[in-house]
Amino acid sequence: MNDSELLEQLVQLVMSERQAKVYLSMLHNGGSTAAELQRKAGIPHSKIYDTLDFLVSQGYCIKRQAGKKTTYESVDPLIAIKPNINRLESRIEKLNELAKHLAEVHAKAGKIQDPFEYIEIIHGNENIHDKYMELLKSVEFELLNFTRPPFASVTKNLILEQARYFLDFLKRGGKSKTIYEVNENTEIRMFQHIKDSTKSGDDFRIAPKLPLKMFIFDQRKLLIADMSSLAGEGELSATIIKEKTTVEGYVALFNFIWDQASEYDDWIVGKEELMEQKLVEYQKSFAEE
Repeated sequence: MNDSELLEQLVQLVMSERQAKVYLSMLHNGGSTAAELQRKAGIPHSKIYDTLDFLVSQGYCIKRQAGKKTTYESVDPLIAIKPNINRLESRIEKLNELAKHLAEVHAKAGKIQDPFEYIEIIHGNENIHDKYMELLKSVEFELLNFTRPPFASVTKNLILEQARYFLDFLKRGGKSKTIYEVNENTEIRMFQHIKDSTKSGDDFRIAPKLPLKMFIFDQRKLLIADMSSLAGEGELSATIIKEKTTVEGYVALFNFIWDQASEYDDWIVGKEELMEQKLVEYQKSFAEE
């Protein structure tokens, strides 16, 4: 297994991308100083000590002091990762127990309610845009979202209207957490969204792939959108779900992917020129509309 594969596995299973880069550098190089590990791992200087503190606290490495020189050495991975295996086995056992108890509750339930009481389906980009505006206007404290194509707001006026409603939400004291999908096929407008998030106070991270496009409003309502087979070409369909248990499941999915996604400071390293190029392209296309 090469380093890229090892990094991907570490990020999926036990630590963040930044922590994994430092850990792999430590495994390759033995005892190293914080400065050496920061340089070899290619992470921001301001993040190295927090990262090393995590690795020490979780048993992945040990800290050695020799006079004024401090070095960090990796612990045998077969020993270091064992606690994670134990925690996972314990969690699986607890989940099995939980499933049994939930099944008992389900078996005792009375009349099953009509699921369509909690589901609304909308076709067409303008209709979806209007519904999103309605939900965004009513959200009180939290918005979670996976941002990826396709987009319902495809005109300049609709994009600006969404931006205004979103900023109004933040001004009301609302909190937003966004995960952007960025890969080789990313539309240029995504780079503008990322730039806007760095300025607005939106808490965001970046992932190479998201499973779907969705918004969660106050952990009570869920909007999922994708291309429609029922509407016209280029048109989307959206599903609004208000059933509590279903929404909670998607909140758990969001939190899981959030933990695996990259923070902006880590993601942008080596991509500064690409970011500027995409922003220029987007501004040019936006001005031409």
